[in-house]
Amino acid sequence: MISKTNETIALPVKGMSCASCSARIEKKVGELDGVYLAKVNFAAEMATVEFDPEKISAEQFPEEIKKLGFEVPSVHETFPIEGMTCASCVSRVEKKLSSLPGVSDVKVNLATEQASIEYLPALIGFNGLKEALSNAGYHLRPAKSEEGLPSDEENRHLKELVTLKLKLIFSGFASILVMVLSMKGEGIALPLSLNLMLFLLATPVQFYCGGQFYRGAINGIRHGYADMNTLIAVGTSAAYLYSTVATFLSSWIRIADEKVEVYFDTSVMIIALVLLGRWMESSAKRSASNAIKKLMQLQPRTATVERQGEEIEISIAELIEGDRVWVRPGEQIPVDGKIFEGNSSI
Repeated sequence: MISKTNETIALPVKGMSCASCSARIEKKVGELDGVYLAKVNFAAEMATVEFDPEKISAEQFPEEIKKLGFEVPSVHETFPIEGMTCASCVSRVEKKLSSLPGVSDVKVNLATEQASIEYLPALIGFNGLKEALSNAGYHLRPAKSEEGLPSDEENRHLKELVTLKLKLIFSGFASILVMVLSMKGEGIALPLSLNLMLFLLATPVQFYCGGQFYRGAINGIRHGYADMNTLIAVGTSAAYLYSTVATFLSSWIRIADEKVEVYFDTSVMIIALVLLGRWMESSAKRSASNAIKKLMQLQPRTATVERQGEEIEISIAELIEGDRVWVRPGEQIPVDGKIFEGNSSI
C-alpha cells in the first residue's frame, strides 16, 4: 500500500538519444528502495519519480541518473543578499546555503553583496533558499535579470548610503558638542544641568544612529553568534547606561562627596567613528561593485562556434566544454580556452 506521505519530483534529463535511454533511467531509478513509480518522458526530457521521503532522499535521484551517463542540468543564478557586514558573514552564508539539498555550488561576494548559486530547482527553489538564509539572519532578494541595470538594487544601495551619511553627520555633530561640553561645560551658562544636556545630546545618537548595531546584535544572538555589532552595542550601552544612572540616580553610585563622572562622550564618539568606517566601507564597496559590473558588461553576449562543420552564432550561456570558438580580428574573446589555430594580437 502506498503511503500518504509520498512525494513526487520532476527532474529535467539531458543526453537521451533514444527510447532505450529513458527505459534505462526508469529501470535504474525504479529499483531504488522507497521508489514507487519512475517514468521518463523522452520527448519532454523529463523524469517523474514518486517516492517515500522516509526511505530515500530526493538528492539521490540526480546522482543515480548521472551515474548512467546522463545530465541533470542545474540552474546558475546570482541573488542579492542583505545583512552581510564582514568576512565571517560570507562564511556563514556559504556554509548555510551549501548544506541545503539540491545546492551544488555557492560563491558569495561581500563587495557586491551577491551570492552566485548553482542548484536544482526541482529540489529547492527561491523560497527555500530565502527561508534558510532568513533563519540565519540574512535576507535573500530575487535574482535580477541581466538587463536590469540600473536596477532597484542600485537604488536600494544609494538609499542606504544616503541614510548612513545622514546618521554620520548627525552623530559627528553631536559628538563634537558632547566633547566640548564634557571638557568646558562647567564654565558655560546652560539652561539645564551639564549632565542632563549631555544625556539629551547622546540619547538620539545612541538609539537612532546606533540603532543598526542593536538590530545586528539582537539578530546575531537570536541565531547563536556574535559579531562586531554585538561588541559595539555592548560597549556603547555600558557607557551610556552607567552615565544615565549617574545623571538621574547619582546617589546610588556616589562614594562620599566625590563627583560622579559620566561617559556620554565615550558612547557617542565610538558610534560616530564606527559609522564613519561603515560609510567609507559602503562607498568603497559601491565603487568596487560598479567597476565589476562595468567589466561584466564588456563580455560579449554571443560567440561564433563550429558545430557539425558549420559556423553558428549562439549565446555564451549555451557554450559547452569542447566547443570550438572562432574569434575574428577586432572581436572580443567570449570565454577562456586554448588556441588551436591562427594567430593575432590581444
